[in-house]
Amino acid sequence: MKPDVARDLSDSAFDFERVVWPVIRPWLGGGELRAVEAVVHDGFDKELDTLSGIDGWHILRGEHAIRGIASRVQWGNAWDTFTIRMSRPNGVPTEYEKRLHALNNAERGFLLPHVTTQAYVADPAREGDLLSVALIRTTTLFREAERLVSIGRDGERGRWGFRTTYSGERLLWISWDVFRSPDIKVWRHGKQDARQQSDWISEYDAACRSLYGPAEQQ
Repeated sequence: MKPDVARDLSDSAFDFERVVWPVIRPWLGGGELRAVEAVVHDGFDKELDTLSGIDGWHILRGEHAIRGIASRVQWGNAWDTFTIRMSRPNGVPTEYEKRLHALNNAERGFLLPHVTTQAYVADPAREGDLLSVALIRTTTLFREAERLVSIGRDGERGRWGFRTTYSGERLLWISWDVFRSPDIKVWRHGKQDARQQSDWISEYDAACRSLYGPAEQQ
């Protein structure tokens, strides 16, 4: 990473490239990472993040292809959960609403990240070690979130549930253990889950095509 680029990146984007990307890169079949913040200018990086949820581009030059990645990095404790914002006090649409809107209107070609990652890094930002990270297809994550929300009550202890932040935002959290192989890839505290294999995304996407068809491959 060039020093001037590193200086301009947010802590989240910096640590994603510094400690998360080296772990998840093999799962995605190799390739290169380009942080949206580093390659998009004139404010469009914010629009791309806000409207599509894409934080980085995964470039596969050998396949002449590119796809989007959503990333969330938190510092401190490793909670090993995915966290999805469900509502805000001001009523502005949340990532939950926007991702489901794109998924439910796949024929309209709305952009969304193909995969979503959530990582936990030790303090301080830009210096701490990676504690854990999970990678999942965005479709799988948000369809499961939709199912849990439809239950209409607080979740199972230790597996999923809702919480409200000091600022009044309502969040849904889902333990990584809710998802089964091959739905998810997990790296915890220096160890990759024994159930995991390399180049997971290609194998899993092929399986999903046979189950869901092209419409669910956003």
